[in-house]
Amino acid sequence: LIPCEFAHAMGNSTGNYADWWELFASLPYAQGGFIWDWADQGLHQTDPKTGKHFWAYGGDFECKQHDAQFCINGLVFPDRTPHPALHEVKHVHRPVDVALLSAEPAAEPAAGKRRSAFRVRISSRYDHLPSLAHLSLRCGLEVGGVEVGEAAPLESGGGGWRAVGARDSCEVDLEVVWDPALAPYRPSEVYLALCFTLSEESAWAAAGHEVAAVQLHIDAAALGEQLASQAPPARAAAALESPAAAPLKCSDLADAIEVSGSGAEGAFSVVVCKTTGTLRSLAINGESLLAAGSAALNLWRAPTDNDNGATPGMPAVTSDRKEWLPPV
Repeated sequence: LIPCEFAHAMGNSTGNYADWWELFASLPYAQGGFIWDWADQGLHQTDPKTGKHFWAYGGDFECKQHDAQFCINGLVFPDRTPHPALHEVKHVHRPVDVALLSAEPAAEPAAGKRRSAFRVRISSRYDHLPSLAHLSLRCGLEVGGVEVGEAAPLESGGGGWRAVGARDSCEVDLEVVWDPALAPYRPSEVYLALCFTLSEESAWAAAGHEVAAVQLHIDAAALGEQLASQAPPARAAAALESPAAAPLKCSDLADAIEVSGSGAEGAFSVVVCKTTGTLRSLAINGESLLAAGSAALNLWRAPTDNDNGATPGMPAVTSDRKEWLPPV
């Protein structure tokens, strides 16, 4: 099974591309497919008014019959500059994958530093290369988007992860020495980031070129109590310890719910409508922070090219899009 157009690379696309490849991997008769297209089919033109370059397509050449921008649907621009969608495709097609097996605190090294131990499974997706010897590996621990430490694979005998053959895998132990002082207060996310790069220059890329990158979500508990015990920022600490702070009060009104209280900034109140679930009022010290009326919930996405239509014969607004438009 080889779908001829299972992914369309037009505009903001390939967002669910990984779902397709999970399906391909689970079916022995699914080989893959073709993305429509590789490159935007635009032509270099210069705006006579501004002198600026632009990529021209249907309708830019005084032609009556054309498909508008529907030839601008590639993973790269006409000059082969990558679209953001190409980065997603590269990640999904990565020839090396990593899965987290375990994560736990380890013995502390030096004062002020922490150590965490991880075990991962590194898998080769190559069909033809006998090993991963052409790659280098860098591992880092990211807390709240900030790298706080670097990991070192604990190499075992037999060549370690670099000796993994085509369509094979091995388990690798990693130790990360990290600095809790670099971590943001109460981080929402912790990741173990692994990056595989070319060890030497090849015919197609320079040494250091990223071949595959993976982020593994880590439960903050695996880092011990160090993160939770950090002191909050000065302003947050002052608000928490302010004598003006008072317990929240919840009032059940006829058609709304009001939550009020006080803190370092003064008294505040929030009113939520029971019928619509929207924010009706938000005030601090009696001053409303809403310009006027209710903060209505508005779920909307930017229209796609298929929503707008391509040729003059296609409708400007499809029926599906009309359902999302707010009433006039």
